[in-house]
Amino acid sequence: MQERTDIAAREVQERTNMTVRQEHATTRSGTVKEVQLANARNQMEHEITRQEIAQVKRAIDQLREEMKQRNSEWKALLELTNPETSKRKEELRERKNAVSVMLMALEAVHRILLVRILCTISPHV
Repeated sequence: MQERTDIAAREVQERTNMTVRQEHATTRSGTVKEVQLANARNQMEHEITRQEIAQVKRAIDQLREEMKQRNSEWKALLELTNPETSKRKEELRERKNAVSVMLMALEAVHRILLVRILCTISPHV
């Protein structure tokens, strides 16, 4: 009877050990799959993050170019409002006006002379 009990106990122990091994293998397999899935997700997230960083870099480069352009425009605007530049432009405008007045006066003198010449050549005009 003792022998039967020992055999039964061993069988129960073996079944228990077998069940534990199977559970361990199943758990290990599940854990490996979870780790692999997590790794795949991490790689996908890494790629998405890398792409987003590249987009941000492109946007920063574009902003940098726009800032350079705005800076140039601002400098040009400041030049226009610069008193020395404004003074110089006013001087040039005055000279231009003076030259225009002189040209108009010369044109008037030219016309008068043409009329006198024509009157001298043909007194009936």
